[in-house]
Amino acid sequence: MTVLSADRETARKEGGLKSYPCGVDIIYKGGLVGINEAGYAVAMPVAASAVGLKFAGVAYEKVDNSGGSAGDKNVRVY
Repeated sequence: MTVLSADRETARKEGGLKSYPCGVDIIYKGGLVGINEAGYAVAMPVAASAVGLKFAGVAYEKVDNSGGSAGDKNVRVY
């Protein structure tokens, strides 16, 4: 499986928002977000391909940092 290619509504029970600097990536609203070894938020693939990522949460919003440098934009996650 791959990461999301469009926004989605993801149900949640509770929790606050936290902001992380984005890697050079597109993170879609409702997608899983991981923190890579460099400390940047990236779209998190499922299962075996997520090795080396720490789960950060579910994206509150879409952030497109594919045209920038790592850390240029932040993403908020639940």
